[in-house]
Amino acid sequence: MRGSNLSRILGILVVAIIVGGGIGWWASRNPHSRPEPTPQPPAPTVTIPDEVIPDPPAMTNVEVIPPAVAVSADTNAFEPAQWEEKLDEILGDADDDTDRKANQLLDMMPKVDLEAQIEIAGHVVNLINDKEFVARAAKYLTNAEVPEAVASVFMNDLYNRDDTVKLPLILEIAKNEMHTLRDEAKDLLELYIEEDYGTNWNQWEESMNKYLKEHAADESPIPAQP
Repeated sequence: MRGSNLSRILGILVVAIIVGGGIGWWASRNPHSRPEPTPQPPAPTVTIPDEVIPDPPAMTNVEVIPPAVAVSADTNAFEPAQWEEKLDEILGDADDDTDRKANQLLDMMPKVDLEAQIEIAGHVVNLINDKEFVARAAKYLTNAEVPEAVASVFMNDLYNRDDTVKLPLILEIAKNEMHTLRDEAKDLLELYIEEDYGTNWNQWEESMNKYLKEHAADESPIPAQP
């Protein structure tokens, strides 16, 4: 009886082992029974910035020849040696017609560089009369685009001119907010008119004309420069 029970138990164990092995084998062959892999987080996206191209450096201290004294398209500019030779030729001319010489020098002005313009302007103001000053030279004084170094030569000479030449020109300069000599011109107006009308240019002009009329026959001394 005991032998029969022992044989039964051994038989059950053998069957269990066979069934368990079969289940393991079947599971290994069935892909659906395998555990799904744990999803991995996506790799971070690395953004490569576009190449940064720096702005070009600002152009500073660039000398621009203003339109009032620019070289004409159909005119050849003087080389340094050429304008110096031409200047000597004009000034050395035995003819004492100073107005003609001044006009010849003014013809040279648009054809030379800034340094030459300053030197030539100094000779022009010593030669030119009031009428020609207004007609031809005044543009180098009233145009705000003319370099200050050139305009100042004509401005300094203006102190020696007749009031009828001087005051209308300094009023024109004072009106121009872009002119580098504007403050100097306005100060000079105040010295003559003995008033300050700010930016009331109609009042300035009215007072200037009144002053010129009252002093038409006078040779009043020129006020001290500010």
